[in-house]
Amino acid sequence: MKFLGNVLAVIVGLFIFTILSTLVFFGIIGIIAASSDQEVSVKENTVLHLDLNGRVLVERTVEDDLDLGAFGNPFGGDRSAGLVNLKKSHR
Repeated sequence: MKFLGNVLAVIVGLFIFTILSTLVFFGIIGIIAASSDQEVSVKENTVLHLDLNGRVLVERTVEDDLDLGAFGNPFGGDRSAGLVNLKKSHR
C-alpha cells in the first residue's frame, strides 16, 4: 500500500511540475517579446518605405480577438494586410 501511495505522489508531483514549467516558459517568452519593443524617433519630412513582402493589400481584414502571432498560424496562411492594420502599426 505504501508503494502505491509513493507512485501516486510521484505522478501528482510530475503533473504539477509540468504545469508550472509550462507557465514559467511562456512567461519568459512573453517578457522577452514585450521587452523588444523600442520607441523609434522619426524626424520631420521623413519618407516611409513599406516592404509588404508579397502580402496583398486589402481594404479590410478580419479582426482577431486572440492574436497569437506566428504561434497561431505556423504554416503561413493568410498573406493579406488591411489598411486599418497598417494604420494601427505605424502610429
